[in-house]
Amino acid sequence: MNQQPVIQLYHEEINKLRSELNQLEVDSVEKRTADQVRKWRYSFDASSHQIERMLNEMEKRKQLEVIDLAGELRTSLDQFKEKNLDRLAEIEAFISKIDTNDAIQMDSVKSELDAIAKKVESLHADIVVEVVDTSKQRRSSTELARNTLMLMKVFEFNDPPEADTSSNSYNFLEPLANFIRSTSTTGANYYNAAVPDYLND
Repeated sequence: MNQQPVIQLYHEEINKLRSELNQLEVDSVEKRTADQVRKWRYSFDASSHQIERMLNEMEKRKQLEVIDLAGELRTSLDQFKEKNLDRLAEIEAFISKIDTNDAIQMDSVKSELDAIAKKVESLHADIVVEVVDTSKQRRSSTELARNTLMLMKVFEFNDPPEADTSSNSYNFLEPLANFIRSTSTTGANYYNAAVPDYLND
């Protein structure tokens, strides 16, 4: 059976995933969060210059917090993108040497691509903005205490369960793992040849 159409579909899926990964960014999250902080600040009535200065100072501190959280989010996102782009490069190199008549090798590629797609699809990278009432904790009934602004970085995704690599079952990802190991020992530098832990078990 001619598997070339399947190989072409794999290449198309790799390109699609690369595009989705490269489009992931934090700038829009940072801008939206900064706008929400500004909106929160102007929700208070600055009845005097003293209160206005206090609100401006609080907004400044919160905006700096937004910058810090966005920086942390970028670091997490860059690591996520790098790891998965490297994996796609490894899969692409494996496809160029694959035996299209070997169903196990074909399945190993599909399984890896499906796992990456699930990670990308489920990724939630955000800065959550929440207004909470802290008047009881602070023992203060001021409007500001009743409307305290809280910011929290969220970076999570669904990591597919590891393949069963027990001695009683054949690991159908082994062909891909063996290929990655071989490129690592021959000094290939076109892509990151790190082997995931679950393929070393």
